[in-house]
Amino acid sequence: AAAGLSEATICRVCRDRYLLFNNRLYSFHQFLAQPYACGRHSISDDAIKRRIADLIANEDPRHPWSDQELTDTLCRDGITIARRTVAKLRLQAGIPKKSLRKVLGHN
Repeated sequence: AAAGLSEATICRVCRDRYLLFNNRLYSFHQFLAQPYACGRHSISDDAIKRRIADLIANEDPRHPWSDQELTDTLCRDGITIARRTVAKLRLQAGIPKKSLRKVLGHN
């Protein structure tokens, strides 16, 4: 913020950039990664991915949840997160988008 750039811009600039220090390679991105707010506490990407996977595992396959519905549910659970971030974490967890999870019912 001191540079007048958003966190998202800084993250994009630092992606695929590395620092060699004491014969170890460090990703700049790992220094910038901030946990997500969850009330007074923070929560990691992995914990959010598990929560998304749990929500999707229990969804109605004929009416799967959209990324916005997942975001709204996480927000009700006290996890402040953007819809785009939910989509990114869902993809990283190997979970397909809503239209690919939908199962058509037979009458």
